Amino acid sequence: EERWPPPLDPIPLLPIGPQRDFGVASASADLQLQFAIDLQRRWQSRAGRCVFSCADSSDGRSTAFSPLLPDARLVDGETAMTQPHWRAFAQRAPRLDSVLDETAPAFAADERTHGVATLRAQSRCAFRGFAETRLEAETLSRPVPGFNMRERGDMLHHALEHIWSELRTSARLAAIAPVRRDELVGESVARAIAQQCRRRDPGVRWQRREAPRMAALVAKWLQTELLRESFEVEGLEQGAQIARHGGLEFKVRIDRIDTLADGGRVLIDYKSGMTSADWRGERPDNPQLPIYAVMLPAGLVAVAYGKVNASECCFVAETARRGIFKPGGRASSLEGMPDFAALVALWSQRLETIASEFAAGYAAVAPTIRACASCGLQPLCRVPASLDEGGIQDV
Repeated sequence: EERWPPPLDPIPLLPIGPQRDFGVASASADLQLQFAIDLQRRWQSRAGRCVFSCADSSDGRSTAFSPLLPDARLVDGETAMTQPHWRAFAQRAPRLDSVLDETAPAFAADERTHGVATLRAQSRCAFRGFAETRLEAETLSRPVPGFNMRERGDMLHHALEHIWSELRTSARLAAIAPVRRDELVGESVARAIAQQCRRRDPGVRWQRREAPRMAALVAKWLQTELLRESFEVEGLEQGAQIARHGGLEFKVRIDRIDTLADGGRVLIDYKSGMTSADWRGERPDNPQLPIYAVMLPAGLVAVAYGKVNASECCFVAETARRGIFKPGGRASSLEGMPDFAALVALWSQRLETIASEFAAGYAAVAPTIRACASCGLQPLCRVPASLDEGGIQDV
């Protein structure tokens, strides 16, 4: 009864008399009453059943129902209504069926994958693969001053591509004069920044800040390359290639292919952030290097991330023998496989499984142990509930 009809609420900055004269409903008790009656009548005429409810006040007093309600009646001079207990409502409620739907429609012929990103998301969590590729769900990007992390990574790729297009071999890197090497680094960095600024230019100030930072990083990386076994660069950023798994096509781009003195081949992908051997296990956190290896298995003896980072420059690799990236460096365990060819065959089986699940529409919310830390889809998948139910999977 305190809220229906609504209490007076005139505009505080205007005289109340003119408000009533000009029909401001909140300034007149009569108009508020007519407003409530009319609105209630329209509710009742448009619905087969109307339920009116109100909460008791926090001070322990029972709230009286409005006399405008159709079922209100006077008992001993007070308004009374039947107030069924919540338990009665719950007992009369229909029984709900629980349906666990983890399968989307199969991947259609007119749909397109997002390359490696699709298999990476599917491996981390099947729902994530479905949501990011087929629902186009993505986290909103946050603007940052200057160049963002992705742009810095792209510029690093372009700078290193130009340098190795000039040098081609580790022998030339070792033989080049320090002054000429610094000139080549500076030229490559300037070209990379200019190329990026044709797409988005944050301003001259940020270009001037980025150039020395990137030049120092590239120079540090070339020192790491000097420690390697002798090699020749066979291919650089060779354009999009097609990987086929599970009956689907995925566009991939390999950063670099090296050939060693004994004819062995090495596949390298540059990473400017934190990097680990995340390609291992039945559900790898990132199957990027296995995809490259399955595409180009001939003579393959190693795959590696080139970690080009201000804190540390190094190779994070899977190698068939010792010393490929660092003198005295140990060979990898190859996940228990007898040789690198057997490891590539194992990777191929895993990729087929992941791609086949994606193609069939498998979309269960079952993230790996680290998947949720890099995902922004929690409002869509409600992953905390699945974690409570033990749905999380380790690798």
